[in-house]
Amino acid sequence: MQTQAERRGTAAHARPRGRNIWRTPVVTSVVFGFYAGFLDQEGGASLGRAWLLGILAGVALLALWLAVHSVRTKIIREVRSVAYGALAGSAIGFLVGLSGAAVLKASAIGFFVGLGMMIAVNYRLYGRVR
Repeated sequence: MQTQAERRGTAAHARPRGRNIWRTPVVTSVVFGFYAGFLDQEGGASLGRAWLLGILAGVALLALWLAVHSVRTKIIREVRSVAYGALAGSAIGFLVGLSGAAVLKASAIGFFVGLGMMIAVNYRLYGRVR
């Protein structure tokens, strides 16, 4: 029995063309920036400094995410998974560091989150090999 996608001659997992690549990075960066500002203010910083840190952190995450995203087709799968893992690990490590944790604890949590992201992205990319 054929599925509807097979009858039309299209793959079931095909993504629509013209997909907006800005939506997820921008929303994630805004949430990241707000949370970084909140953590900085809870740590005793003034409201202006906390907002500035939040804006800078969100813009930095967005710039790095879009930089990795723009070269994703030019690099091999393993390097791509390491890049996304490093981005996620450093972002989470930064947030843990802002929460007042020790540097070693923030580094360890960032490392393991990055390792998990690297494994997940690698699994996702090798699952889509044709």
